[in-house]
Amino acid sequence: RDPSTLLLDAAARADASALRALLGAAPGAVDRRGWTALHASADAGASECVFLLLESAAALGTLAQYVDAQADRPKGASALHLAVRSRDEVCVAVLLHAGASIELRTERGRTPLAQAEEYRSERLLHLLRTRGGGRNASAPAPASAGGAPCVLCGVRDVHSLGIGPSLCETAERLRTGALWASRVRAANP
Repeated sequence: RDPSTLLLDAAARADASALRALLGAAPGAVDRRGWTALHASADAGASECVFLLLESAAALGTLAQYVDAQADRPKGASALHLAVRSRDEVCVAVLLHAGASIELRTERGRTPLAQAEEYRSERLLHLLRTRGGGRNASAPAPASAGGAPCVLCGVRDVHSLGIGPSLCETAERLRTGALWASRVRAANP
């Protein structure tokens, strides 16, 4: 099988070690649904795989396009839509840190925030709202969400997700990698 197919399979299985070995394969390859490996990892709730793929895209200078790629099925779904569907807070937070758009809509007009409202997930709603998620962007945070907003991403109480300050370091590494890659491309046309 070709490396792109293996990459997509590893992402769908949430197999971070296999994914790590395959990161040289085309991260933008799509399956029959129009899903990239990032879509598959987000749908599986595989936050480590999501991070690895975003870090690889940042190093390649394709983070902005990759993080918001929209799938064919469900039509228009981004990785953030799928992470919300999987109800994985860490995947959602990592995607938000990488700059995933909270305004993208599926062909049915649904944003990630609308999905979180449908699932009645207060934690996901909080994460999305504190990132400016549509009409409820100014809604106050739930009383249980204390602490100051993260200085890198603005998400309040993000460290209570149980992954510690490494999430903010993740955001900084993604941004630094994207900046570095864009500078290298500019210097070597």
